[in-house]
Amino acid sequence: LVRIQPQAGWPWRPPRRRGISFGDYVRDAFPTERDKAEFRAQVERVHAIADLLDAIEQARAAAKMPKADLARRMETQASVVSRLLTSGGNPTVDTLLQILQQLGLHATLTIEPRRRRTRVLSVRSQLTVP
Repeated sequence: LVRIQPQAGWPWRPPRRRGISFGDYVRDAFPTERDKAEFRAQVERVHAIADLLDAIEQARAAAKMPKADLARRMETQASVVSRLLTSGGNPTVDTLLQILQQLGLHATLTIEPRRRRTRVLSVRSQLTVP
């Protein structure tokens, strides 16, 4: 689970009443448009990482490789792999590459100018289950 918190210096304060809607919370916690834009950018990054990890987890499941076996191949603890693939997180590029290698997968990253209203990362999986 990745927690999004306002950066230091932001006028963040907890909701004042119970039952506050998320929209009202965001309005109160991030009063300026700049604050809201940074919050939305952080949320978008969290979603992108989650999409990428979900695609990797689907590939692992399709390959019928237990998380413990993946961890052994990566020379790490099973709890580390399990936490990463089920709870999310912010893995390094090196960790992602290790997982892809051990699963026998290839990933393609295309970098191009971003069009308005498109996500910063689009994850497409082209896996076939044997």
